[in-house]
Amino acid sequence: MNDNNHISENIKKIISLKFTNSSINVTNYDANVSIVIISQLFEKKSLIERHTMVYNILKHMIDSKEIHSLSLKTYTMNEYMKKSNGKIINKW
Repeated sequence: MNDNNHISENIKKIISLKFTNSSINVTNYDANVSIVIISQLFEKKSLIERHTMVYNILKHMIDSKEIHSLSLKTYTMNEYMKKSNGKIINKW
């Protein structure tokens, strides 16, 4: 497994500990990380609150420069279903 895949899998594991029963997709290219999370934990949370939840989980990786840049997309299942025109996704 190359470093990008290793870091992606590590990030996914760390997030999965907090976001159980959620769909999580992580892509990484040279410490530029993109994450999509679909979780009911985001229900009634603002975008800033959602992103803060994820940043707090990954703070140690950001501080250590394992993650150089981070792009987040955070949805509830209903939000994702509307965005995807009702297409059901499989867990990544």
